Amino acid sequence: MKLKLSYSITIYLIVVFIIAYVFSNLGSIQEHTLGFIFYLVLIVIAFYFFLSRYSCKLDIYGSTLHIRYLMPWNKNVHIDLKSFKYFDYGRGFYNLISERKKGFMNLLRYPYDTIVLSEGPDFSTNILILKVNLRLGQFNKLLNYLKTSVGLNLTDSNGSGGYFW
Repeated sequence: MKLKLSYSITIYLIVVFIIAYVFSNLGSIQEHTLGFIFYLVLIVIAFYFFLSRYSCKLDIYGSTLHIRYLMPWNKNVHIDLKSFKYFDYGRGFYNLISERKKGFMNLLRYPYDTIVLSEGPDFSTNILILKVNLRLGQFNKLLNYLKTSVGLNLTDSNGSGGYFW
């Protein structure tokens, strides 16, 4: 079995925003070039930081998980899921109805989802923390795949101090 999930939709929104910003400010580019570039870079950095910092493509072939991040400073991940038996997860700020939220109830919450994999149910040995930003609805597909096809058990890591607020 395999599972393929693609980049977050926010990556495409950044490109659309840049194009719209350039076309809407064509008249002011010649007069205020430095200001135009400064605000464009500032807005794109803020957009990236709050919405698509860990945007990635995710593939699972059999029991091997491959995460390819869009930005080069996030290292790509290749994991054999057979070495883990339990997992927990925390949702970012955009999922308002999840019972496993991270952070406060505002936009200062984390802009990505987190999966914590462990060998034991107490999350004290062989812990791996993965940060992903997938399209809406795809994270639930990933969770269902980890439960049904891979056979990982969902448990609560709060007993070991917790990894989420």
